[in-house]
Amino acid sequence: MAATDPRPRPRPRVAADRRPRDAARTGGRARTARPDHRRQVRADPSRADRACAHHGDRRPRLHHPLTNRTQEQTLTNNLHSPGIRIVSFGYGHGPTPEADLTVDLRRRFRNPHHNPAMKHRTGLDADVYAHVLATPGIESIAAAVAAGALDLLAEIGGPITVATGCVGGRHRAVGVARRVADHIRAAHVAVDLDHRDVHRAVLPS
Repeated sequence: MAATDPRPRPRPRVAADRRPRDAARTGGRARTARPDHRRQVRADPSRADRACAHHGDRRPRLHHPLTNRTQEQTLTNNLHSPGIRIVSFGYGHGPTPEADLTVDLRRRFRNPHHNPAMKHRTGLDADVYAHVLATPGIESIAAAVAAGALDLLAEIGGPITVATGCVGGRHRAVGVARRVADHIRAAHVAVDLDHRDVHRAVLPS
């Protein structure tokens, strides 16, 4: 009778299952991805438009660079093209300048010449200029002259000459010429301003 070996016999090795864990759990079959039934949010153009209308349209505005350059070039051309020339003068210092529009300020508007504090000053001084502009009717006539000059410029082309005159050409004529020039510059039109007699001697009252 053969002797029995008391040592335990080693168990036979089994090849490791190298299948994917999911495949192993499903018996070797590939696991199929299930569709995601979670709620999906889709863009709704009509909803976006309603939101913009309710909260104000915050969508970005596109500015075409060519359009901006064209506008800037047009403005530059107007500022450098033949525009309007304004001449202030005194009737007591020589002939009336040749002009397309001539404004005689002698009869209807008060004369700073009669104010001792302003007699020897001119419409180039800030307080004299303010005094002229405060004269009733001056603002209206300055705006009307500027509008007329701009209309002529648009219809017949430039340059257009405007002449503003008073007795000595030192106060009213200068102030109105400056104000007309302001209106024309506001329309982006070039202005050439000339005070012909502002430095002449003060005429006797």
